This record gives sequence, C-alpha cells and structure tokens, in this order.
Amino acid sequence: KLSYWSEAQLKEQGVDLVYGRGTAIHREAKEVEFTDAAGKSARLSYDALVLATGSFCFVPPTPGMTLPDKRNLQWPDDPASRPEGVFVYRTIEDLDSLIAVAGRGAKKAAVIGGGL
Repeated sequence: KLSYWSEAQLKEQGVDLVYGRGTAIHREAKEVEFTDAAGKSARLSYDALVLATGSFCFVPPTPGMTLPDKRNLQWPDDPASRPEGVFVYRTIEDLDSLIAVAGRGAKKAAVIGGGL
C-alpha cells in the first residue's frame, strides 16, 4: 500500500522538513552540510541518516511515447511530455492518474519495464 504524509502531518510528529541539496556528510560529527534554494550553506546534526536520493522514470525514446514539442529538458519525468494514456508509476499522483483512466473503462494495459 502506498502512503503519503503531508507536510502538516510530519510537523505534528515533530519532523522539520529542510529543502536543499546535500553537499557533504560529516560522519564523525553526525552532521550533513547542505545548500538551500537561496544558495546559503548550512549544517544539520542527525541521530540517524537516511539517504533518499529520488528518481525519475525512464520512458524509452519510442515513437508515440513522448511528445517532443512539450518536452521539458530540465525535467526528465515531465508528465506534460507524455501523450494521453502513457503513464509512469512512481508517485501517488501517477497512481491516481492510472486509477482515473481505469475508472473510465480502460480494459487493457501494456507494462514496459519491471522497476516495481
């Protein structure tokens, strides 16, 4: 089962979200150095460190799988670059889109890849 916690729910649990790009891990000091969106460098201490590196789905460069005129070169997984009926499965929103199409009467699907 996929689950999602909103930022508000995380805050209720005492989780502080910090958005930035990690630049160094200081293991002995148990600190992570990062740069925030404004380019400012900072450090945070940690008890346990989880590296969640993120990902994007690879859509093969096959005719009909992408729309070159809408392609966002800075975002490899840009949903606007896929024609109607072509999906990837990575996020809750991706799953919601698949469920919506199935609910409109889709009877067959082709799955390419096995990353799940």
